[in-house]
Amino acid sequence: MSIKEEAIRLVEAMPDDVTWAEALERIRIAAALTQADAEIDAGRFVTQAEAEAHIEECLRKLSGASAA
Repeated sequence: MSIKEEAIRLVEAMPDDVTWAEALERIRIAAALTQADAEIDAGRFVTQAEAEAHIEECLRKLSGASAA
């Protein structure tokens, strides 16, 4: 499905009383999810365990403790 077709599908699924802000937010979310899927397909991601280890390392650095 093309971007234009996806945008049309998203807009058509919105309620009649949607605001511009809500419509744009829904389109931004859809675009972000599409980009995330492409990055995952290309292998550009980290595992949950890797992300948690990175966060712990950053927190240790911020607290002044040396990384072990």
